[in-house]
Amino acid sequence: MNKVVQLPDTLQTSAAFPLPLRDYHLPDPVSWWPLGPGWWGLMVLGLLSGMLLLYFHSRKQQNAWRLKALELLESIFQETSADDSPHMLAKQTSILLRRICKSRFPEHSGIQLAGEEWLIYLDNCACGPEKEQIFFLNTTGKQLIHAAYDRSAESLDREALRLACLSWINALPAKTWRE
Repeated sequence: MNKVVQLPDTLQTSAAFPLPLRDYHLPDPVSWWPLGPGWWGLMVLGLLSGMLLLYFHSRKQQNAWRLKALELLESIFQETSADDSPHMLAKQTSILLRRICKSRFPEHSGIQLAGEEWLIYLDNCACGPEKEQIFFLNTTGKQLIHAAYDRSAESLDREALRLACLSWINALPAKTWRE
């Protein structure tokens, strides 16, 4: 059942008459440059993501002092209970306010001021003299000054003082990127 197929003479090849076929050619290797549009989009997305991360990191660094100050303020109010004398609360709060002013405004900290000048300075630190927002130049501030230096002080509105301090700390300007 094995049949041998005979090719016509024109298709038979011999060493003397090879077929005129050329070797196969591969295409040039794919170059990495120029990049396709998908890679350009991926690079732009990566660059934007990096810029957003840097922005949020710098914002977090600029407001780190504020979070620490708020944490210290809350610890002062928790450590001094309502049963304690108002003197200790006012003294600790006043020390904290002076520390914040010294660290935030070292060139003109105003910590040597006392009385109503100190209250005016605190209000000006947060908003500047052009704004009319009052945090401490009111009865709360006067109670703070009186109770901080008078051990026999009887009255101090804890909640009003706490809200004034919170509002003042949040109103202070954030550190600039150069600080």
